[in-house]
Amino acid sequence: MKTPENDTISAIITPIGTGGIAVLRLSGPESIRIADEIFRGSVKISSAASNTVHFGRIGNDERSILDEALVTVFKAPHSYTTEDVVEISCHGSVFVAKKIFALLVEKGARPAGPGEFTRRAFLNGRLDLSQAEAVADLINASSRASHDLALAQLRGTLSGKINGMRQRIVDLCSTLELELDFSEERMEFIDRGTLRNEVQDLTLSTTQLIDSFELGKIFRDGIRVVLVGPPNVGKSSLLNALVREDRAIVTEISGTTRDTIEESISINGMKFNVVDTAGLRTTHDPVEAEGIKRTRQQIQFADLILLIIDVREDLSSQDVHTLLEKYVGSAKPDNVLVVINKADLSSQQKIDILSHQLGGQHVVVTSAKTGLGIAELEERISGAMGDPKIHTQGEAIIVNSLRQKENLVRVSNSLDLVLQGIDNGLTPELLAVDLRSALRHLSHVVGVDLSEEVLNNVFSRFCIGK
Repeated sequence: MKTPENDTISAIITPIGTGGIAVLRLSGPESIRIADEIFRGSVKISSAASNTVHFGRIGNDERSILDEALVTVFKAPHSYTTEDVVEISCHGSVFVAKKIFALLVEKGARPAGPGEFTRRAFLNGRLDLSQAEAVADLINASSRASHDLALAQLRGTLSGKINGMRQRIVDLCSTLELELDFSEERMEFIDRGTLRNEVQDLTLSTTQLIDSFELGKIFRDGIRVVLVGPPNVGKSSLLNALVREDRAIVTEISGTTRDTIEESISINGMKFNVVDTAGLRTTHDPVEAEGIKRTRQQIQFADLILLIIDVREDLSSQDVHTLLEKYVGSAKPDNVLVVINKADLSSQQKIDILSHQLGGQHVVVTSAKTGLGIAELEERISGAMGDPKIHTQGEAIIVNSLRQKENLVRVSNSLDLVLQGIDNGLTPELLAVDLRSALRHLSHVVGVDLSEEVLNNVFSRFCIGK
């Protein structure tokens, strides 16, 4: 009887659209048989060696050929899913790819669901769940940092850390449960001081992993940089200079920007989401008022604020203070960079006076028109967030999934209960209960004993074909 885990699935695994080639994948026990039925080449796929590529024609028979193609065969267990896998590389016509896919379904394959190939790799033991999640992160990586993080997790850096912690808890549970066999003798097989040290060390490791989530989120999603300042100071021009294209409309008319405009850039391998905003001022224009409302929202969620000032403005020290209060508010100084813009229209003396009035603020001088200071601004943007580096050789292990973080928080709570139990002199049996709870939640990070509902939720975020 076929089940969702042992039937044969198929999908077009390249993005839909005209291109050089399109690739279709079959995975499951009938993959070889289906390939033999539609492939016309010098060898039969069933007799071909694993991990080999063969040229031929694809069709129901010689009179209904759909395309010439390369067929790659991966025989179990030497494949992505550990099942028999066949991949067909045809010409990149949407029409051709869909006709071949329809033929595969006609011959007995089932259309694959989102992430179903990777789900099978997980269920068949080729990947644990944290590695499976890394596959989706690798596909969606948009910067060197997010790529390195996903690749490190796919290689098993997080899995190795979690499995090492799991083994330590298993050893502690085994020792405590051994004491139960000698309960009448009141024997301790592990000194409670030693047990406390072990649990504290596990708690520290868990806390470090939990704390790494925010850094992982930055690597994955990027750093939010919000450009703020009065109307017509050059915010839109700076956005265009940073993204190196005319993304925002620039005019001499004050209040041109009515909505937020967001673009992503990469600086030193990190992703930055740069947001241009409307200047804050009193207005009776409902459209501009909505833009101002959105500016305030963007300021609230910014990782880094760039306050843009027009160097030509005659600003007193009080004026500068008012601007900082208006646009920056209670943001930490390290999360604020003041940009003195339009330097090409002013003298060095005026720039120096304005820089002095800004006191201890981080300042960079630019001209969006000439490009002056843009390279320095990029470096300051990168450096303002500490320019974090990701290590892929095991020096830094970073959690980048909310599901992983939530399970680690539960681990931490269970370990806290163990420490309280040690202090209160609880019996080995009760200490073991909380240790097993920590073990269960730690196992969920790598996908051990997870419910079908959780697995469905994880793999539903994958694309079809992966």
